[in-house]
Amino acid sequence: MIIGKAKEAGLSVNEFIITCSQRLQIDCTDYTPVIAELKRIGNNLNQIARRLNSGGHLPPDFIEVMEGQRKIYDLILENMR
Repeated sequence: MIIGKAKEAGLSVNEFIITCSQRLQIDCTDYTPVIAELKRIGNNLNQIARRLNSGGHLPPDFIEVMEGQRKIYDLILENMR
C-alpha cells in the first residue's frame, strides 16, 4: 500500500515516508509522574472509603475535591488520545 501511494505521489518510498512523517505531530509527553500521583490519590480514596465503611464521615469539601479530580482525570485522558 505504501509503495503504491508513493508511486501515486511521484516519490520514492523513502521520500514518501519522510514527507508523511513530517506531517505527524507526535506526543512525547511523559505521563509517568502524573500516573504515579493518580495512583496515590486512588490509595487515599480507598482509605477514605474504608473510614466511611467503619462509620466515619466525609469532610465538608469532599464533593468539590472529587469533582476536581474528575476534571484532572478527564483532561489527562483527552491529552493521551
